[in-house]
Amino acid sequence: MVDENKQFAYALGEVYGLFFEKKLSELGKLQIESEQQDNKTQIIDYMYELLKLTRAGQNVEDLLLNSSKNGTFVTIQFKSGGNKKVDLTADSGLAMIIDIAKALL
Repeated sequence: MVDENKQFAYALGEVYGLFFEKKLSELGKLQIESEQQDNKTQIIDYMYELLKLTRAGQNVEDLLLNSSKNGTFVTIQFKSGGNKKVDLTADSGLAMIIDIAKALL
């Protein structure tokens, strides 16, 4: 009976260990996603400043980054009052820049 209790306690410890390891891994992924989001925000900020220096960007009023359960989008707001939505879901930083530039061409 004592050996069975020890085995049970050991198995229970293993299960808890795996559970907490999984939870820590999920927290790490959330932190990485958060850091990537911060990078996307910074890329958008720099892109806006660079666009203001180009003819294609002269009419751009603002770039607004929106993330939701439906994906990540940037809304290009124009000085004329219009706007254009660009899907950036799963884009790398370079792909974001390319997609936004294509939307302005």
